Amino acid sequence: MTTAGDEGTADGLVVATLRAAPDAVLFASELHAAGSVAEIAPVDLDAALDRLAADGVVLVVAHEPPDPHLAGHDLRLVAPVVGDTPDAVDRAGDAVRRRWADFVRQLLITHRCQ
Repeated sequence: MTTAGDEGTADGLVVATLRAAPDAVLFASELHAAGSVAEIAPVDLDAALDRLAADGVVLVVAHEPPDPHLAGHDLRLVAPVVGDTPDAVDRAGDAVRRRWADFVRQLLITHRCQ
């Protein structure tokens, strides 16, 4: 299992970055642009996210674009799974749903198709 102690690895950088994020739920693109994670090749970031998700360290949720202008964009949200309690994944899922709802709400407020 991957832990925060692996901070020199891609997995460790991802975990450390999520723990440092104020919201703790980031789009994969935001995660990739953040600090030391920006030095990780996209393919290596994807592999790290796959490993961390398989180990239950993070929850990665892909979303369909709510608007045709977002087609082709990476809309995966990544949240840390904090704790070993049975509801830890549910809490991460709730955080992802809140972040997605905020994103869609802001998109609908500001985006106007012509």
